[in-house]
Amino acid sequence: MKDIVIIGAGPAGLTAAIYALRAGVKVTVCETEIYGGQASIIDKIENYPGFASITGMEFSSSIYDQVKKLGGEFNFSRVIEVDLNSDIKSLKLSNGELLEAKSVIFANGLKRRVL
Repeated sequence: MKDIVIIGAGPAGLTAAIYALRAGVKVTVCETEIYGGQASIIDKIENYPGFASITGMEFSSSIYDQVKKLGGEFNFSRVIEVDLNSDIKSLKLSNGELLEAKSVIFANGLKRRVL
């Protein structure tokens, strides 16, 4: 049983995990692909406070490492079903696991459009 399961490990999901972990709750972040979302594939980020310039992968890795150091867990499986109809939420994953949580945060982001 987790306090919070976050669906999506982009900047929004990872930031939500950091705040939740600092509040002392148990967090699992579910992500299908790579952590960092679209930010991880950007060559250069130059508009984020505190960094004159950083690669998207460095930026994403930094946030991921912070979540891990705070005790966050990651599950790199697709969430295929969510039941939010009771006090205990359940999530079925593509790897066969069933996660239960008091709350679910959806931070699943966007898919890059192909030309």
